[in-house]
Amino acid sequence: MATISPETAAAAAQFDKSTLGEKVRVHTIAKQLGVRASDFLGVLEDHGIAGKKTASTLTRSPGEGLLDSEA
Repeated sequence: MATISPETAAAAAQFDKSTLGEKVRVHTIAKQLGVRASDFLGVLEDHGIAGKKTASTLTRSPGEGLLDSEA
């Protein structure tokens, strides 16, 4: 199970979801949250989004839901 720091949770709360396109790369979200993309993959798996790689894309809806749950 991946854990996130309080700093990452705060970054997720302040993340401007209006900047997300219809698809966004995993590494882009991780970078904006200030975490390594490889570590962020564990967070995705914890939220039922398995089989992704750092260059994979997420659609807007799961991306927003993930950010909301981490905030």
